[in-house]
Amino acid sequence: MNQKKWIKTSLLMAFSIVLVVGMINYIIDPFHQYRIKTFYPIAYIPKLQRYINPGFAKNYDYDSVILGSSMSENFNISNVKNILGFQKSIKLCISGTSAYEEALTLKTALRHKKVKNVLYGLDTFLFWGDSKRIRHDKKTFPFYLYDNNLLNDYQYIFSVDTLIKSLKSLMSLFDDRSKVTYDYNRMYQWQHSVPSSHFSVEYVLQRWENRVESDIAYQPKNNFYFYKKSFDKNFLSLIKVYPKTNFIIYFPPYSILAYKLEEEYNVFEERLKFKKYILEATSKLSNVKIYDFQVAKLITHELSNYHDLDHYHQKINKWILEQIKENNFRVNISNINAIIEEHKKQVNDYEILGEKL
Repeated sequence: MNQKKWIKTSLLMAFSIVLVVGMINYIIDPFHQYRIKTFYPIAYIPKLQRYINPGFAKNYDYDSVILGSSMSENFNISNVKNILGFQKSIKLCISGTSAYEEALTLKTALRHKKVKNVLYGLDTFLFWGDSKRIRHDKKTFPFYLYDNNLLNDYQYIFSVDTLIKSLKSLMSLFDDRSKVTYDYNRMYQWQHSVPSSHFSVEYVLQRWENRVESDIAYQPKNNFYFYKKSFDKNFLSLIKVYPKTNFIIYFPPYSILAYKLEEEYNVFEERLKFKKYILEATSKLSNVKIYDFQVAKLITHELSNYHDLDHYHQKINKWILEQIKENNFRVNISNINAIIEEHKKQVNDYEILGEKL
């Protein structure tokens, strides 16, 4: 075979391989960018949330969104329906996320669906740093899946990584479909993977002893400017653009030790200031309701509700829904200062094992 013929044959083979990869990925569509109906079971895998959420946001049938970090992943969608009356909800949570990643996800949903309700577990610590901060390296985040530009879909269609996921999706045909992974009602839940023994005072205190590794407090100080800028760009502007969408924002009830940790790192007062700013910035918007469960002493002071300093048991997720339904722990301009002072007092006065921390 002469050189020209060899080059032509090689190029033809390479083109054929790329074409076959593209066809397989398009047909199987493992990240659901083009369709939701599949011939294989849909897997709701937390470690792939950044890749599968945009497809769900574009193509699933829903009218309400549950948004947040791992704090919001344990909601049962059936409970959201039965308690809050959201008829067709979807969870678009992201573990270990940033405010910008959450905003990109929500924007994708709002662009493609008529969203009636957004239930948003707002973690203030996610707003630190640049307003376009990505939790991991930006090169690892699939921005091309979140836009409407078909021209950059080649990164998805012709990707070997996508091919591997396509083949795994085919293998799931032989998997046990009773697994939580395939349960839409429990999508992204982690409750089942945590031993019940970890929800104990002893275990949480052990995590307290190792608190230097916590992500909540281990951040640069004097970040209020960045908190505010990130909220304004990522969410306040979005809330204003969609006045017909109801935004139910709540501050998740981490354990009292999480706030003691914030105090230890000198970020507690700054977080409270940011919470007050969020309320003030949205106070005149009729489509926003805000609830602060961080002063719920019956929850936050009972350490057996947690398996670390901040992640709470699934029963607390249901409790949150019940409180929202009854309009308990609602914050507004008239009571925000009192709530902040109460939170300060709780943190300052908290004692453990007879010793003030």
